[in-house]
Amino acid sequence: MNPLPIRLLLVEDGAADALLLQYMLAEVKEESFLVTHVEMMADAVNCLAKEPFDAILLDLSLPDSRGLGTVAQINVAAPYLPLS
Repeated sequence: MNPLPIRLLLVEDGAADALLLQYMLAEVKEESFLVTHVEMMADAVNCLAKEPFDAILLDLSLPDSRGLGTVAQINVAAPYLPLS
């Protein structure tokens, strides 16, 4: 197992979906994850400016952003991070 956790930014406005994903990640035995969860695009951009992450898990339907515009905003804020 990697001694450092994989730092994920989870951008998801559905509480149940966010909890399910975090539960599933906790079940992975080979890696550990440190998940920061936000519900709005504006909060995601703020987090990306303040903290380092290894990857972003992005909902494309947020209260303040929808569709490919969501991807475009994240790519401006963190063009170097893997996005799923």
